[in-house]
Amino acid sequence: MDLSALLFILLLLVVGVFLFLQFSQRYFKKKTLHKDYLAGLNFLLNEEPDKAVDIFTDILEVNKDTVETYLALGNFFRKRGEINKATRIHQNLVTHTKLPKKIRIEALSALGEDYLKAGVLDRAERIFQEVLSLDSEAQSALICLLEIYQQEKSWHEAIVIAEKLSSISRDKDYKKIIAHYNCEVAEAYFASGDIENGELFLKRALKSNPQCARALKTEQKSVSSYRCDHCGYTSKRFSWLCPSCKNWEEIHPYGG
Repeated sequence: MDLSALLFILLLLVVGVFLFLQFSQRYFKKKTLHKDYLAGLNFLLNEEPDKAVDIFTDILEVNKDTVETYLALGNFFRKRGEINKATRIHQNLVTHTKLPKKIRIEALSALGEDYLKAGVLDRAERIFQEVLSLDSEAQSALICLLEIYQQEKSWHEAIVIAEKLSSISRDKDYKKIIAHYNCEVAEAYFASGDIENGELFLKRALKSNPQCARALKTEQKSVSSYRCDHCGYTSKRFSWLCPSCKNWEEIHPYGG
């Protein structure tokens, strides 16, 4: 038996013991033991953990004493790649409207990570947006949204999220990432012939990271000529003095 399977069974044993403690209270009061619990325990002892999980998930009541067990079990399934089971457990949690705010955020975040792992990006995005409606500075949700927008190449949205993370994170510098996102937007504008917006986002990239080699290189490529702001003279070569109107420092890069 590999380590992952052993950990899985150990976790189920913990759940089983936890459930036993719950239902044993009923037993002493009502002289009865939940038949589903006994069935689940039987599956576990017969090395049929998947069937045991199905039963334990159904009979485990959601309350302040069981919620951490739910979260741990669901997260364990996700790490094992069993996304359907993880999603089922976390969905069962979020359907309860009386959860404390902190626990609800944890449950929603876990469900969002399930969808993200499964590649269901639209659902994951909605879940993480709901998390942010409860806590606008939920860093884990912001990081997951950033991953989603990167995968979707939604650079405008990625810039907004990265700037938010940059304002609240003490562990990571997002300035370089923000510069690259702005470069992505700038390059798209240049490719479509929108020079004005292309130059705007290049400036934003350099503002975020003045040493951004990509932005500097893109800026050089975007300049096909120079134009005098005073008289409109254009040339392929730069000059401090306009050869046409003889004004100084009126010539600037022009992407046309």
